[in-house]
Amino acid sequence: MGGERKVTSRAEVIPNERATYGTEKITPETILEERNRALTYSFMEDENAFGDELVEALKSEQAFAVQSNADTVATTIRYSALRPDGKFILINDLHIPYVSLEILEMVLKEQADGLIINGDFLDAERLSKFSGRKRVSFETEFLLGAEVLKELSSHYPLVILLPGNHERRLTKKFFRDSSSDEFGFMFTPDPLYHLATGYINKDGHNIKYHDFSNVIYYDNALKFGNVIFDHPDHYSSVPGGSIRRSIQHFLSLGVDFDVAIMGHTHQFAEITELGRIGIESGAACIEQPYQYTTGVRRRSTHVQMYMRLYFDNGKMVSYEKVLPAQRG
Repeated sequence: MGGERKVTSRAEVIPNERATYGTEKITPETILEERNRALTYSFMEDENAFGDELVEALKSEQAFAVQSNADTVATTIRYSALRPDGKFILINDLHIPYVSLEILEMVLKEQADGLIINGDFLDAERLSKFSGRKRVSFETEFLLGAEVLKELSSHYPLVILLPGNHERRLTKKFFRDSSSDEFGFMFTPDPLYHLATGYINKDGHNIKYHDFSNVIYYDNALKFGNVIFDHPDHYSSVPGGSIRRSIQHFLSLGVDFDVAIMGHTHQFAEITELGRIGIESGAACIEQPYQYTTGVRRRSTHVQMYMRLYFDNGKMVSYEKVLPAQRG
């Protein structure tokens, strides 16, 4: 297990209009209220949009994920109204069905106030333009993901679910299809949105699979307390290179934060950039074949891990890196 390390906040904090550290104490009632708000703006930013405006709102929400250039970063950030307190578990890059069962078992044994899943919950292998395997159907992945989310949401009082580049594969595929202009206003091609609502489709009918009332899905990078959680498309093989770029990007957007944590690289890195702490938080999956080229590793070290984050009145004050026992 990695040692606990203190997180030093900046002496000066400039509050922004969206409540820098969240305003709502976390209760079952505020979780449900925030969940409904998040699901609404994951479909469209303007709740009063209609007609052609609905189409534009949907496309605007997904625009950053549709670009063909993989070297992109999110252009939108969500702000949670909830004020985190206590212990939260952070996990990312499960790549279901390729999740590490050891990591999953460890996470299900933790006792904490909430769980944050920071992207690539699903692998979307069949939708990849790179993978030559494509053995697992997306429907199978989705149903397995629903089972895992059911277990996690039954164990934790609050689960925050965020998208990654692998879930955005479906969005990209949908918007590359010319029919999206005709049908895009009817629904969102976001698998995690549908997963979080608890519905699955059977024989053309939507069936309520499970009540995920304590699962909040945000469709983009999230500012939760004084921390930004992000799972971008851009990647650097140099540990710390990707999170350094993300910190610079969010500062350029005028976001006020102390810590940025990102998934995607499967690496672990801790850096300080422009007075902010940046962390690349490893992965909760087994190593993937695409990490190798002709038998030679083409990515840097794959670190199988999860994290414990400790908050005090909206601010993350310390964290721990947790490794499987045989890697400790």
